[in-house]
Amino acid sequence: MMKNLKNILVAVLLLIFIFPSVALAADFAPASVTCVDSEGTCLKSSDGVTPVDTSLYRDSDNDTGDIIDGPNYNIIMTLNLGGNYDITKLTIWHKSFDVRIGASTFEDSEVQYSTNGTDWTTFANIPSYGGIWDLSADVYASATANYLRIIDSKNNSYSAEWGPTEFIITGTSTSVPEMEFWALILILPIMFYVTYKVVPKRLTNF
Repeated sequence: MMKNLKNILVAVLLLIFIFPSVALAADFAPASVTCVDSEGTCLKSSDGVTPVDTSLYRDSDNDTGDIIDGPNYNIIMTLNLGGNYDITKLTIWHKSFDVRIGASTFEDSEVQYSTNGTDWTTFANIPSYGGIWDLSADVYASATANYLRIIDSKNNSYSAEWGPTEFIITGTSTSVPEMEFWALILILPIMFYVTYKVVPKRLTNF
């Protein structure tokens, strides 16, 4: 019996230290998005007056998203991840009629990361989109972050409108899982042991 209990404890320890880091890795949308430029809030290109609806950049729909007006300024899109994550990739989707498709649009633009929203470090440069049939740009790097921000330094003329539709992050949460999770991890092996080991032996003794 003691041997079986030791095996259970070993299994629980393995689940505690290994399982969360594997099972909780996923693709996810940011908790919130803000968009600013040197003149203030980003505006829709359709009228140059109405602020863009940033919720469309995190609604899990690659076809929605306001096109951003493009005078001579950088566009800074900040993604609040809602907590610290070990990030490995950011995918940027954009509209099929973005006028800059196929060009080296983001050759001087970059993604930065931060844990506090104040101090920023380069995550990676943004590669060009592939063309009208390749509507996403994958930015690969490794960092622990609570925030990501995209600096579009190529949006430098009225003909350079940017039409992002979705931002998808790939990463693993660094937060400790809730107590209910650990309770479940601890209880399940014990229930298995009682059900399949202890109870059958007692029944055979009658």
